[in-house]
Amino acid sequence: REYFYYVSNAGNLYVIDREDVVMPWGPAHLRDHVFLDFFFKRLQYNRTGHYVEDGFPYMSPCQGEYNFLRAADKPVVFHSVVAKEEMQELRGQGRGRHRRK
Repeated sequence: REYFYYVSNAGNLYVIDREDVVMPWGPAHLRDHVFLDFFFKRLQYNRTGHYVEDGFPYMSPCQGEYNFLRAADKPVVFHSVVAKEEMQELRGQGRGRHRRK
């Protein structure tokens, strides 16, 4: 199965129809943090050859399903920021893994 998404400049993720020219706005964006983390962790360039010319240069695969993504600008979304000092402290906690306290 194939699904199509749009990420806005505000970092909101929307389910859209592939042919949508007008981008959605309002309260209908996806909010499930588990899904959003899952989706964005798997984000990659669309190398399938499908829908790139339709404006979906990114995809997030999921167990045989393709989630194609169109972005207002860049498809990177941050949900937290770590200060440089805190990052240095976290690096000292072992094996390069960055864990929040």
